[in-house]
Amino acid sequence: MARAPWGKIAPAQGGFVVARPDLDTFEALCAVVRAGDFRAGSGWAGTGVGSFYGGMTIQGLVPYFFEMVRPGAGVAVDNCVYNNMANNPRSVGGFGKGVCRDGSPADDCKDCRLVDVATVKTVHFTICQKPWGCFDARNQRCPYCPICTKFHRLWFEAREAMEREWGIYEPYTGDAPERHGMCGRHRDGSRGYKPVPIDRLVNTRAGGSSPDSGPPPPSRRRRAPLGGDGGSAGSQPETPPGVFQLTNETHRRLRSRTSRRRHSGRPADPRRPRRHLR
Repeated sequence: MARAPWGKIAPAQGGFVVARPDLDTFEALCAVVRAGDFRAGSGWAGTGVGSFYGGMTIQGLVPYFFEMVRPGAGVAVDNCVYNNMANNPRSVGGFGKGVCRDGSPADDCKDCRLVDVATVKTVHFTICQKPWGCFDARNQRCPYCPICTKFHRLWFEAREAMEREWGIYEPYTGDAPERHGMCGRHRDGSRGYKPVPIDRLVNTRAGGSSPDSGPPPPSRRRRAPLGGDGGSAGSQPETPPGVFQLTNETHRRLRSRTSRRRHSGRPADPRRPRRHLR
């Protein structure tokens, strides 16, 4: 969120934009960018729109275009419902202090940190930090901590539901129950975040099953080739369904590539974070 002075029109948060494909609008936006009439201190075309962080890019281009170039062609949605960032809407920390950053009257600032999480459609994990960073839920003193903890809890609930649907869920042993055991200290001596068990997923899709997840998902039969009777002589192997599938050959190549990187002799760069499938 921009800080005052923000200009005549508040910025758009670039983390959530819904667009109906329209070639004419796209070309008009491109024309504004190509013209490049962005002025230091006064924003796009000197209108005052865009004199804030990100104003030269989408966070200033979008409000300038839909408020000044083609007014009424777009609409701003409730940012506490869509793309909730748990941000302070005012210019001073805490609650109810300072002026509204979006230019609204002082008594008309909707605080996204105080809304019911059941009303939120999408969350922007930036102030709250990413769930897989294992945010310390015990610290509830900061203004955004209570709602961030609720958002993280919902994220881990969704991840557990996904693993159960895929048939790969096994109980996690971390000492962070609000993170469904996927963070904290684990019984195997490790600490931190436990990523999605890709090996278990590949094994399940290949026809195996995890110890505690029950039988693999129901299979889907492929159509038998011409000349086959659908039985053992002319049928194709069963292909288990799923959100995505990795063949054994693809999995072998991925593992081989990872192994080559591990043993390439190059020292690991401590500044580069490890990447996991989340």
